[in-house]
Amino acid sequence: MPPIPFPSADRRTRRTRLTRLTRLTRLTRLTRLTRLTRQQAGFSLVEVLVSVLVLAVGLIGAAMMQLNAARTTQQSSLHDTALRLAVQIADEIRANDTQARLAPAANPFFQLRYATPTNPPAAATNCYLQTCDTVQVAQQSVAEWQRRVYELLPGGRLEICLDAAVVDPVSGNLSWCGAGTGAAGAPVAVKIGWTERDSSGRALDDTSPRVAVVLAPYSQ
Repeated sequence: MPPIPFPSADRRTRRTRLTRLTRLTRLTRLTRLTRLTRQQAGFSLVEVLVSVLVLAVGLIGAAMMQLNAARTTQQSSLHDTALRLAVQIADEIRANDTQARLAPAANPFFQLRYATPTNPPAAATNCYLQTCDTVQVAQQSVAEWQRRVYELLPGGRLEICLDAAVVDPVSGNLSWCGAGTGAAGAPVAVKIGWTERDSSGRALDDTSPRVAVVLAPYSQ
C-alpha cells in the first residue's frame, strides 16, 4: 500500500494564513457595518430632535401671534364700544338743551368726573316710568352713562367738560379735564378711557383718554 501523502508545511501554512485572512476580512466588514449602522442611528436621532425643536418653536410662535391678535381684537372692540358710547352721550346732551346751556357750575353734565369704582354706580330716578323735569332727566342720563362705562370698559373712566385744548400740546395725547378747562365759549368734550394692557397682560402706565368727542360750543 502506497503511503498517504501529507501536505507540506508550506501548504499548511498558506492554508492557515488564508483562513485567518478570510476570518479577519469578515470581522472587519462586520465591524464596519456595525459602526455604520450606529452612526446612521445617531444621525437619525439628532434629526428627530432638531425636527421636534423646530416644530416646538413654530407652535410657540403661532400661539404668541394668536394671543397678540386676540389682544388687538379686544382693544379694537373696546375702542369701538367707547366711541359709540361717547357719541350716544353727545346726542343725549344735545337732546337736553335746557340743562346743556347752563353755566358749568350749575350744569349737571359738565361736572361729570367718573372713574369705575369697585361697586356699580347707584341708579337715579327712572324717568321712563314717571314724569321728570329736565334736571331729573339729566341725572338719569348721567347715571346710565356711568353704568355703561362700569359694565363695558375695564377700569373705565368718563369725564365731560368745556375744553378748548383736548390734546395735550406737550405729549400729543388726549388729556383729561383739569386746570384750565371750563372756560366760557369752549366746546363740549366727552372723554372716555379704560385700562389697556401690553402683550404680557400688564396694565399700561399711559392713563390718558382713548376716545374724545367734541361738540360745538353752547351759547349761554
